[in-house]
Amino acid sequence: KDPHYVGNRDTMVHLFEWKFEDIAKECERFLGPMGYGGVQ
Repeated sequence: KDPHYVGNRDTMVHLFEWKFEDIAKECERFLGPMGYGGVQ
C-alpha cells in the first residue's frame, strides 16, 4: 500500500501549463469524483 494515496486511489495526472484556478475546478468537478489520487 502506498502511503502517498488515500484508499484505493493510485493514479496521478499531470496538467501542464494549466492555471491554478482551472486545476482546482478540474479536481473538484472531475478528477476527485473519478478517483484520481493526485495532480502535478
